[in-house]
Amino acid sequence: MIKQFESYQRLASKTASYKDPDYLPLGLTEECGELVHEFARCKRKGVPMDTESLSSEIGDVLWMLSQICREYNLSLADVATKNIAKLKQREETGCIHKKYNR
Repeated sequence: MIKQFESYQRLASKTASYKDPDYLPLGLTEECGELVHEFARCKRKGVPMDTESLSSEIGDVLWMLSQICREYNLSLADVATKNIAKLKQREETGCIHKKYNR
């Protein structure tokens, strides 16, 4: 499944139209804000999460992350694989929730 990130990253890059790669972290921050807004809206109005809107905002965050990877010659699939390995190691050593197990 992680290998599908390679295909996603390749397809996502076809829609990239920014001129300055320094835009990407700013765009990521903006998209994260829109994602958080979905949670705030639900909390404020006391309504259930609109999972279609949530999925759309998560997709926008993923697009930004994929382009940051592309700009720095990183594979989104490799980043995901390494992250899973790091989390497994933390879990195996009991460090994944260490700060909460005091």
